[in-house]
Amino acid sequence: MNECFEIRVGERYRYYGKPYEIEDIRNERVQLRSTERCRSIIFQSYEKLQIARQKGNFIKFQEAPFKQDDAQILESLSERNKQKLEFRRNYADALLKEFYGKLPKKKTIKLIHKIASEINDHNPPGYTSVYKWVKAYKHSNRNLFSLLDPIRERKPRIERWNPEIKNLLNYYLDLIFLKPERASISDVITAVRESAKAANEARPIWDQIAIPSITTLYRLIKDIDPLEVEIKQKGLNQAVRNHKYSKKCKKPLRAFEQAEDDSHTFDVVAVDKFGRPIGRPSITAILENAILRVIGYDLSFNAPSLAKTIRALKHSLRNDREHTGRVDHYTMDNGPDFESVRLRDPLGLLGSELTYCEPYVPDEKPHIESWFKTLAVQFTHRLQGTTFSNLEERGNYDSEKEAVYTLDELRQLFDDYLENYHNSSHSALNGLSPNQALKKLQADQLPPPRYSPEQLDSLFRSQTCSCVVNGRVRYKYLQWTGPGVAKIGSLLKKNQRAIIFYDESELGQVIVCHPTLPNLSFVADAVDPDYQCGLTMYTHTLVRAKLKEAAKEFSFHDAIQARIALLVELAVGKSKFSRKQKAILENIQREVGTENPPRATKAQINDENPASIPLLNSPTTPPDYAVVKVSHAKRDHGNN
Repeated sequence: MNECFEIRVGERYRYYGKPYEIEDIRNERVQLRSTERCRSIIFQSYEKLQIARQKGNFIKFQEAPFKQDDAQILESLSERNKQKLEFRRNYADALLKEFYGKLPKKKTIKLIHKIASEINDHNPPGYTSVYKWVKAYKHSNRNLFSLLDPIRERKPRIERWNPEIKNLLNYYLDLIFLKPERASISDVITAVRESAKAANEARPIWDQIAIPSITTLYRLIKDIDPLEVEIKQKGLNQAVRNHKYSKKCKKPLRAFEQAEDDSHTFDVVAVDKFGRPIGRPSITAILENAILRVIGYDLSFNAPSLAKTIRALKHSLRNDREHTGRVDHYTMDNGPDFESVRLRDPLGLLGSELTYCEPYVPDEKPHIESWFKTLAVQFTHRLQGTTFSNLEERGNYDSEKEAVYTLDELRQLFDDYLENYHNSSHSALNGLSPNQALKKLQADQLPPPRYSPEQLDSLFRSQTCSCVVNGRVRYKYLQWTGPGVAKIGSLLKKNQRAIIFYDESELGQVIVCHPTLPNLSFVADAVDPDYQCGLTMYTHTLVRAKLKEAAKEFSFHDAIQARIALLVELAVGKSKFSRKQKAILENIQREVGTENPPRATKAQINDENPASIPLLNSPTTPPDYAVVKVSHAKRDHGNN
């Protein structure tokens, strides 16, 4: 390495403003690991770090605990070295006291033997050794560490071998060892030794490669940083999990200062109104850290997403519920949904800050992760139809056969559980319950801001614009209508467009406004409520992609059929990705208001028990069906 720029293991640098620690240096490549984020690991070449240093983007702010040429702390010395240090100190102190630093040879040798007999040293040092000790001791202001032998800085084992062996070893490590389908260490050793022997056959006798022994090669391979090996062999997630570190979370001093948000799948199978199992719901919860209280949640069949998080946030901010309010600092997942401006900007307007934790690092949300474990043990694993945590715990228990609770019943049971949980004492709260802890903290602070449902709906809406045609507005092939829309259309001038405010999590209704008359605004209903009521923008995007693949023009009838066909297509998938997509889309099916299965024929009703009718019979409409009008004005779409 360049002498003017030396990097040592253990040093800490700010790399583009972020703190990193040097963990390993191998083959002119430096491993940097963040001191703040467990998953942030960088492998960078020495040359690029040197360029970053010249530009001011790689700045050392902390030395390594001990440089390789420094002495160790006295207490860390072995007993033998401690005795050696004590002997040298006795010689140095006595000689300095007697001769004041000048050491006449004959008198010094005579005094050395006298000191040796006094301290019972059977192997007294020579004059030259004592001279070096006294000189170092005197110039260091009698620092004990100056009397220790300097530790020689040794290069790594691989650097002490010739370049041919180094290149061969690195080649076979990258080729067959540092990869998921890895060979054994013995295979690497064999490959290196045999390749070296083959190379020697083509070399003259005076230019043979020194072939390392099996033991030496084994040590060279074991010298590789274990974290780097596991990243290549097991992937980043498993490697970080095996080499994780974490700091103790600072406990908030005020209520509603910090909160954590996360999602969890209920370990319970829910049923529909006919008693048929329809899947496991999921919950997105917001836990206040200081009082360990769940201040908001969304329990539904919706997959974890931005819309689900917004629902939980609205639930936690409403002023028509008790013990809710705005939190100063939220910690959420680091997914693209959660980093959306649709979440960050509205909370910023309320005065809240967001921190996005690293993916697959539950230690950054310890409070809510711990609460989910408590929820499973105290609640979901005690319900009929539970799936438990894994197959081993479940055993022969048939979760789907034993399932009895609908989603609404699970919500009611969960509310009852929360009421009991919030009134139970907790050791983490010094024996107080969350409600008692909240009452104690709020006695010395102002209550947090809270908002009406109307204010929250307005805060999280998105905006677009549309022409008004035949009393309808449209956006991304969706249409809404109403008498107010027709009125706005009659007042629009040429080239003017109406403003549409919509909620991505519920596309059954929108608010339509005149662009220059802000007081002129009306609620518009879906033109096709069977498709749009309960629909999310995520679902609609999938349907449009399915129709585009089939080269069809968008229509509501084809959209409904495409959505069902998409479910059937993914249902036959056997890969892990297909199973995951199937689960998400099954939740979407319930989310958009199609939780009722296609109607069975009269023959099926006569021959079969309604509880045994499959949820999805065919992607096409049955030949014998009935049409029932539903009042969507009275329907509660927020429960899906």
